[in-house]
Amino acid sequence: MLKIFFSLLFSINMALETCVNSKQNLLKQEPEKLQLYSGETTNITCTVTTVKATNMYLRKRFTKIMTINTVTTEIQKDYQNRMTCSGEPSNFTVTLANLTEADSDFYICDGLTADNNGIHGNGTLIIVGKQAINDEKNENETGEVHKPLNKTPIIISVCVFLIILVIFAFVVYKTKMEKKKGNQSTYVDMTQTLRRNTMQSTNVYCQA
Repeated sequence: MLKIFFSLLFSINMALETCVNSKQNLLKQEPEKLQLYSGETTNITCTVTTVKATNMYLRKRFTKIMTINTVTTEIQKDYQNRMTCSGEPSNFTVTLANLTEADSDFYICDGLTADNNGIHGNGTLIIVGKQAINDEKNENETGEVHKPLNKTPIIISVCVFLIILVIFAFVVYKTKMEKKKGNQSTYVDMTQTLRRNTMQSTNVYCQA
């Protein structure tokens, strides 16, 4: 937040200087503001009007990160793998790839004209944020949308299965108990019958 505040303050100061400068509108810089996400790529275009430029620079706030002239283009070491430049000093485009949050800052084109006068653009404010994450849906590389798995039907199915399993176990248990009880009754009845038969046979033997 502090970096953004200073960048905005620097932007206001540069804008005020441009307003009072007799050579205003000599250098047109676009865009004025960019709000991007990490990993994205952006372009900054600087066009010198009316006059011809010989040496131009791209600065990150006060630090020079690129120099372009009629002979060569020099890019600061930290940006050589992520920054490219196309065009000529009077009309060039800078491409900054694979942005990170550390790239959030105020970028300005400035330099010298053929008659050795200093010029500068109004600047470009770049704000880089983390990639947004949507908890409700995620989009893959093919553009397909995947919704979160609804676990409610699965939970209901499992509960119904458990209830059926408990009922089945109860029925099997009850059936076994009834069969066991029936066998015990038959055994008791047979025991009583044999006992009566034995008593009757004993009585007959005594009478004889």
